[in-house]
Amino acid sequence: KWDLQVDEFTVGDGRFTFEDRSLARPATIEFEAISSRLTNITNNADIPMALSFSAALGSGNLSLAAELTNEPVFQGELKMNNLPINAVQRHIESIARVTVKTGNLSGLLALGYIEEQPSLAGGLQIADLRVDELRIGEAAGEGQRDSETVLKWLQLNAKELQYSSADGISLGHLELQQPFTRIVVNKDQTTNLGALLITEDSPAPVENETSAAADMDIVVYRTTVTDGSLDFSDLSLPLHFNTLVSDLNGAITTISSKEMVPAKTVSYTHLRAHETPEHL
Repeated sequence: KWDLQVDEFTVGDGRFTFEDRSLARPATIEFEAISSRLTNITNNADIPMALSFSAALGSGNLSLAAELTNEPVFQGELKMNNLPINAVQRHIESIARVTVKTGNLSGLLALGYIEEQPSLAGGLQIADLRVDELRIGEAAGEGQRDSETVLKWLQLNAKELQYSSADGISLGHLELQQPFTRIVVNKDQTTNLGALLITEDSPAPVENETSAAADMDIVVYRTTVTDGSLDFSDLSLPLHFNTLVSDLNGAITTISSKEMVPAKTVSYTHLRAHETPEHL
């Protein structure tokens, strides 16, 4: 038997570049100003090692403070501040025909990995999100792309978020401030939202194969909407219909992926016909 003991290992002002060439358009994500410190490095499973890590991504940053052993056991706290979501734009457009124009991710999560069971708990925020759909329109000219906002909000707060491999995902409170979405029913009764997802033929499932994701329970105990709006158009009607639902406020009780319990909704809306407002 041999023993390993290193007092400290540090990295300062580092840079890490991740390149994914498996996508139709290769993606590059670059972390800068990397600082990492691992102390009390040992192969003794009874002695915890201390890890600290921080890095910058675009205009945002993240940091991690954790203890770990070689069993392995991991417990730590992850802080994220204004991480730009469009840093993963190439990965997003590989599954949906959308462009993330703006949006920042922040949050504080407690992470764990004990007895081969991962877990997390905490909260996340996504601020100033704007997602545009990409389309080729006759008005834009042959081969030219035109974009139109399909989803946006001022603030999303995901509170009391918990995950464990045994219990699934639960969310105590989901808050949406000034959300907006645009829904268009086309002449053939398809929708603009349905056309956004990029689908591929999937291989036939293997017999007796189970999907952990399909079996995972997802519960949102409360959802609230403040000052929401919806732009709805139906082009399948003889007379095209277009309206804006504004001043949408309300709450929805427990939503579960498994429990057959109807959610209760309380909402107050103001409905008015509209031509596309300049601010949308």
